[in-house]
Amino acid sequence: MRTAAALGCATALGTSAAAAALLYALYRWRRAGGGPARPDPATRVSRRLQAEYGDLSQLVPQPVLQAAAGFNARLVEICRLHTADLPSYQRRVLDVLSGTGRVSLELSAQFEQVVGVEPDRDLLQHAQQLRQFGHCVYSFSEEGGPAAQPLIAKAAASTTGDRVEFWPEDPCRLPSDFSQFGCVLVADTLTGLGSPVAFLTSVHRYIVPDGCLVIASSYDWANSGLDQREWLCGAEDESTFYALQTLLEAHFDCVAANERLCRLQPLTLRTYTLSLPEVRCLSGVASMTESRSRMASGSSREFAPPPPSKRPRLLSEPGDGDDPLSAVYARALLGCLCDTEEAQLAAVPAALDDGEPRRQLLALSCVQLLQQAAQQQLQAGTMCERLQEGVCSPAELTPSEPLLALLARDSPLLSCAAGRCLTLSALLVTPERAQPVVEALVAAVLDSERPLEECRAVSVAADPESLAELKCAITAQLENRWIPITQRFCRLLARPEHETEVLAFLRLWATVISVKNNMSIAETKSLYARLEWLLSSLGNDASPHVWRAVLDLYSEVLCYGSTIALQDCVAEEPAGLAHALLRQARTGRLLELVPYERGVRAFAGTDGEAAGDRPLLQKTVLLVLKALAVTVKETRCDSSSDASARSAGGSGSEEQDMVIIERTLREVVRRLDCWIKARLDFHPETPMSEWVVVLLCDQDDYLVEAMLCMLDLSNGLAGRVRLPQDFERAICPHRSFVQFLETVRRDHDLLLDFLVSNETCFLLYLLRYLKAARRSWPRLVAVCGPRMEEVMAVLIRLRLSLERLVARDLFPYNVAPLLKLLEKCEELHEHNGQPEPGPS
Repeated sequence: MRTAAALGCATALGTSAAAAALLYALYRWRRAGGGPARPDPATRVSRRLQAEYGDLSQLVPQPVLQAAAGFNARLVEICRLHTADLPSYQRRVLDVLSGTGRVSLELSAQFEQVVGVEPDRDLLQHAQQLRQFGHCVYSFSEEGGPAAQPLIAKAAASTTGDRVEFWPEDPCRLPSDFSQFGCVLVADTLTGLGSPVAFLTSVHRYIVPDGCLVIASSYDWANSGLDQREWLCGAEDESTFYALQTLLEAHFDCVAANERLCRLQPLTLRTYTLSLPEVRCLSGVASMTESRSRMASGSSREFAPPPPSKRPRLLSEPGDGDDPLSAVYARALLGCLCDTEEAQLAAVPAALDDGEPRRQLLALSCVQLLQQAAQQQLQAGTMCERLQEGVCSPAELTPSEPLLALLARDSPLLSCAAGRCLTLSALLVTPERAQPVVEALVAAVLDSERPLEECRAVSVAADPESLAELKCAITAQLENRWIPITQRFCRLLARPEHETEVLAFLRLWATVISVKNNMSIAETKSLYARLEWLLSSLGNDASPHVWRAVLDLYSEVLCYGSTIALQDCVAEEPAGLAHALLRQARTGRLLELVPYERGVRAFAGTDGEAAGDRPLLQKTVLLVLKALAVTVKETRCDSSSDASARSAGGSGSEEQDMVIIERTLREVVRRLDCWIKARLDFHPETPMSEWVVVLLCDQDDYLVEAMLCMLDLSNGLAGRVRLPQDFERAICPHRSFVQFLETVRRDHDLLLDFLVSNETCFLLYLLRYLKAARRSWPRLVAVCGPRMEEVMAVLIRLRLSLERLVARDLFPYNVAPLLKLLEKCEELHEHNGQPEPGPS
């Protein structure tokens, strides 16, 4: 049998370049015989893992092993050489049909970013495990029969998993706005594509000018599983190499090269196939010799075909000869046991009792994956029925006795894995079943700590300066790529298949600009850009999880209680975001698009309220209140800075501006009030200042910050513009304070807890409120009415408790200013709103 081969690298044409480069490569084993039957998914995955990660040093003769060992390294070197002249931000690689990710992970050592696209979910799950954890467990047939040996695939230590992403995309159907790369690598996967012609005619769209395309293939169409009409060598006198030149010559030029590559393909642990192609390419005209197929161990068994050309089902149904434990492991990765047979489930506790460590480790991995999936589904509110029966109730999947026995084993791997399973089990089962598990875990921890009594420990401390330098360096790296990254993720906001990546990116964004990061806005100024893009990209089809992450990010920018409320002036970036939010809220777009009805429901429901995502509602209300307070604070800062100009030219323009601003704020408050009352059972006459306290009463930090926002909103508008009565009631701080006291049942001890805790800004709020109460005492008396005595009783008891703690030197900070304000309020109350006359 004859095989044509070529090794190559192609460079995409630039806007002014006439041609670029394409270098073709052939590598792959052939056998002398007919095409093999297509293996089942489990066999396909195990063969791919064994080919890419298997330890062949004791199985294959050294000369053959040395010849095939450098296959991946040579491909990485070719990609590196032909992208060396590209700027760093363009040194990104797209790995087509990345499989289990071996080539992608090795590319990460040389490139800034590697994206592997693989529609086969079975292969993709193992690639994700190797990227995140550096290893995964699989089973591989020893002689081709049902008996399989468990093995561990380990990624190379030089790989950088943070630079690698794996996407479940079909390379032949990539979106038109897909990102561009400096290099596209087709590593022995050309015949595995569903439509090679469609891919080759569109691949130039995804390559930057002067980028490269690297193709390595044996052109083994007979074993590809494709319809013959999809083959590139359709005619008898037409080779694949000629067809490639015809398809790519409009955008690529061939580069001459001589290359010899070889690669091993495992069939069993004892049988491998080997191909040794000889390639010669000169000025776009290739002289190709025959490729002589040989067997590494003399066997004539069939070799595994390439990955499937179409996306398979998520569930791979194992045959009768498959390992039941491996089948459960595959189902555990999916978090569902619905189609799993009882005999397969029974293999898990049987393996735990087995004395073979590899089987026990695989069984522990199954249990841990199932427990983690149960936890996630429990939080989401819906759970696979079989998973609930097997993990959360007294069932055979998580027996305590074998796990406790493994916990006491000398093997660190088995003991650690068993401890994790027992810990997760204690969180999922009933308290009665969890009690002995917890006692055993505590005893195991205490026993493990006893040898540490002889340890000679030294005091160490982290260097804050080095940590600050590291933060600045990371931020600087992010700044260089922030705009293209933001553009890309904005396009993915409404795509459910990319929800995990989007949520991770939004968490990263919020962490970088968080006030807890101790970095100023000036140091992270570029990371505040494009915040409005998220708002314009969100829609009804966006997930509630994505909405919550975006709202958390915006709340972190508008960190009112911890930062903005204490500043003299508002920075440009938070002010700009506040303006954008108010514009969207005034038109109704922001509020109407919030997926409240599609959010997470409580298990038991809520009496008298429509089912919906209450936390999402709380985040939205708090964010709008923050935007209102930031806008008013910004106007006060502007008016203070321009005081001299206004005194010289009059204040007419300021009054006109304030009237416009007041009208905008009033419209936003009206829309927010209507939006809440349409979803929750509040009386139509209940003002916003009261229902906000009721809505947020179960979130202390939200509640205190919302009351501070309404207080500053009222103080910022007071005396500057005449407020309509309904708007004044909606933002009245006295109504909020009285409702707050009702919520805490007028318990002064709870107010004391708020003052001691550092989780809220209650001290700042109470100081500002008591000052506002002194200035508008008659208004407070009018709002309280007959409840005024109850309000003052709470404040008086609070003052007495504070004085006792201060006298014993038990209060954590200086509370003298607060005590003075409480005393002043008592004087006003005793003298009917008139302060006690001082000495003349």
